[in-house]
Amino acid sequence: MGGVMEDRLRGSSREHDIPEDWVILSRQEVRMGVVQLPDELQRVIERQVAEGRAASPAAFLEEAVMRLVDEAGAEEDAIRQASEAGSADIAAGRYTTVATPGDGQALQERLMARVQARLAAKG
Repeated sequence: MGGVMEDRLRGSSREHDIPEDWVILSRQEVRMGVVQLPDELQRVIERQVAEGRAASPAAFLEEAVMRLVDEAGAEEDAIRQASEAGSADIAAGRYTTVATPGDGQALQERLMARVQARLAAKG
């Protein structure tokens, strides 16, 4: 964000006596809300703006929120892919049933042997 929209928001905050330490978030000329941040977070944002890493506090927050949304989407994609791969393995018969403690112990031994073999091959 920035430019005309940010100037309008700054102007509107002065016109409506919104405290200067509040950050106004907006999209498409519609005020979405006002966020009051703890002093420590405000200082972090101000430092990022001063160092040129963001054009404004609003731009910094917009980027932070978009990164969070992207990360959440990536996590959902990874979970979906793992679920699909697991379902495909089950459908193809690539699974082990563990019904007894002995089954669990045998599975653990096979897995440890595979890990040890891989480590030795890299060795």
